[in-house]
Amino acid sequence: MSLRDIEQSLKSALLSRKPEDYTLALEKLQSFVEQRPADAFQVESLLHKLYDSNSSLSPIELFVEAVYTLREHLSTESITKTWWHLVLRPALQRQHLTRIQTRHAVELVTIGLREGDQGFRRTLLQLFVLGIPSPNSAEDAIEATILSDEERSQVARWKDNLVEILNEDANTHPKQFFEEMNREFAHPENRLPLSILLSQLAVKEDFAIVEFGNSPLSMTLLFSLFIDNSATVFTLQLTALTALLPLFAVKAPERLKEILPELLTILARAACWQARGMESDDRTDILHHNLQLLDEYNWKRLESSFDSAASNCPDATRYFTFLYGIYPCNCIAFLRDPIQYLIEKQCRSPFTVGWEDVLDEDEISSRCDILLRNHVIHPAIIKQTAEQELEASTKWKKDVNELVRACSLLDIRNAVGSYEASDKTPSRFSYDARMEGGEIFEQTDGTATPVLDHPRIPERRHPTVSIRQLTEIHMLLRSGLPVDIVHDFVDLPSTPRMNASSSHHIPTYEVAATTLSSTLDRPYSASGSQSSEVISLTSTQREEAKDDAISALQRDLLMMMNELNFEMYLRRHYLAQIGLLQKKSVQARGSEIERQRMRDQIKRNEQEIERHKQEKREMQTQIDRYRQGGDNFSVNMRQQIHRMRQEKAAWLAEAQELRARDAENK
Repeated sequence: MSLRDIEQSLKSALLSRKPEDYTLALEKLQSFVEQRPADAFQVESLLHKLYDSNSSLSPIELFVEAVYTLREHLSTESITKTWWHLVLRPALQRQHLTRIQTRHAVELVTIGLREGDQGFRRTLLQLFVLGIPSPNSAEDAIEATILSDEERSQVARWKDNLVEILNEDANTHPKQFFEEMNREFAHPENRLPLSILLSQLAVKEDFAIVEFGNSPLSMTLLFSLFIDNSATVFTLQLTALTALLPLFAVKAPERLKEILPELLTILARAACWQARGMESDDRTDILHHNLQLLDEYNWKRLESSFDSAASNCPDATRYFTFLYGIYPCNCIAFLRDPIQYLIEKQCRSPFTVGWEDVLDEDEISSRCDILLRNHVIHPAIIKQTAEQELEASTKWKKDVNELVRACSLLDIRNAVGSYEASDKTPSRFSYDARMEGGEIFEQTDGTATPVLDHPRIPERRHPTVSIRQLTEIHMLLRSGLPVDIVHDFVDLPSTPRMNASSSHHIPTYEVAATTLSSTLDRPYSASGSQSSEVISLTSTQREEAKDDAISALQRDLLMMMNELNFEMYLRRHYLAQIGLLQKKSVQARGSEIERQRMRDQIKRNEQEIERHKQEKREMQTQIDRYRQGGDNFSVNMRQQIHRMRQEKAAWLAEAQELRARDAENK
């Protein structure tokens, strides 16, 4: 087979555009490369020539498979500087590829990153940061609304492919990837998309946790969590860090012990976070906004991610659950005396002031009391001290799924589901404790002291949502028809904001709806006309309300996606643990069945042994009887022989006597 045959086969496939011709041409190409690997460079030149002559009409999938066939003979520069722009990026961005073809394209890009090409890796990260619609840009959100379904699917496909490529690079070249990501983290405007990427990578089962812990990115993440003031970025990073804690505990426990003081300071900040715009004392506000960093830290603080949207308080419950589940004694020691704990652990303050001016112990204690009430007592608190806990470096040498399950069950809300079926003790909520965030239960037998019990939450406390109503609202909003938004919050201001101290949260879409309605429904004059000043003011307010509503919805969507991402992470570990428990249950049932079978077999063997013993006894009795009969027979025979001998002797004597008489007569 010659190079001209390959050229003719590829041209025929390009002209016919039939799948069978594609397959035949690729098979010939594969055979040619295997037989004549030295001519692979000529094949690459041929592909360049064919692409240049048919670039506007060429089927990208054929070139993806052809380049994949030559992957072992291509240089890194050829993939990253030539085929990436000609074939790979257009294929991953615009074309409809099968799953196998997409996987081949991703592998080709990974080969381009094999030799640690930081320039190409930086390009990929910048494409993820800048090349897709920004999650906090109102302009991008408005532009996305005019896209067709096909264009939206292309944008989503391009984003998913980029995430898959970066995830593959993080697994195959973790050191180089984390170094480049750490370099991009230095820019405040990149931290939101990079935090989204990190939260997506952190929940992967094969995340390179050891390399991440040893990279500068781990400390950069902790520094950003403690310094930056964006609630959205803080929530995303806190979720990623929560997902990484079990991996740290199982695969890198020593590194986890080293950063434990920093993790506890992040817990204090998450618990004491104040929403933007809320009134708070100066000391609490210092922890979030006003402290000056040391000159040695070249760090640009990120103040906010959504300029026109009010910030929400991050929820520290899950983070506390996992940190408390792994190091319960140290968590309690920190909450008991935060400043003294950090001084003993030689944790340096990144600010120009000491920890005494950074942390408010009373505030931390009051905020964390709610977290403690929502968790059961960890058994390790009774068995060991904080120092003994740190010395036990091999404590969590077990499966990550088991650790996730054990930590989750420390949250009393999760423990409710575990004990709800079996717990039938009548109990009622303590109203004051419930308002404080606790779940203390009072017994109905008249005891004065509340006790902590495994509660069974009544069904009436679970809110109900109609799927049909949600579907109708969704279809109505997508139809483009005019919708009248009714402001039915009679006790709330026209532009409500979420209060961190309130036990009831207003959903963000309601905030956006009421913001728009309160701004658009301005009172008209009695004659039905408006002055030019009112028209100008209303137009400005319309634009501000639109940006505010879009930002609120974008942030809410981002938070819901982050929540969904973590719930899928928990679901995967729960399913793995359920599978493991099911496997153990099956093995236990199989072992029990085997033990029962062996027990029955032993009984049968014992019965068989007893039967053989009985037969042996019978045979022994018979043998004894036969032996006794044989002895009697021998005696009788000896007696008979003796008698016969006597008779013979008598006969002989008589014969001798007769012969003597006969001789005398003659």
